[in-house]
Amino acid sequence: MRKNAKITLETSLILSLEQTAKIAKLSGMRFFEKNILNGISYHDFVIIDALHQHPKMHQRNLAKHLLKGTANLSRDLDKLEERGLITRHIETKDRRIVKTLELTEEGENIFNEIALVAQERLAFIESIYSPEESKLFREFLTRLKDKLIETEGIQID
Repeated sequence: MRKNAKITLETSLILSLEQTAKIAKLSGMRFFEKNILNGISYHDFVIIDALHQHPKMHQRNLAKHLLKGTANLSRDLDKLEERGLITRHIETKDRRIVKTLELTEEGENIFNEIALVAQERLAFIESIYSPEESKLFREFLTRLKDKLIETEGIQID
């Protein structure tokens, strides 16, 4: 009986995390639909944000970081490149061709505009917890993520 209770507890924790992640994503998408200009979608901004945080990231590493397939990501990047928000640079590394991504000046401007609007959203999320709780929550999530990556052999960066 105890074994089943433990499995139920673990399943509930994972289910709760999954549900919360999906709800947070949907909530973020709705926020973008209501508040963001310049024709930038939630998915576009996730890419722009990652490239802002990690300049000159390799395309393959970006796919891993965002947990996206390379084909889907490539289509998204094509659109952002056509709009002049990112550039791709082809480099050689250990005799391999590597695509490095970078935000253009326009991409950085869009990031900064959206970041200003998104501050309201971030303030709302942060207001749910005290600063101490927010810090602990991030630490718990990071520890869980790192342990899952370690034990499952998942590589995202």
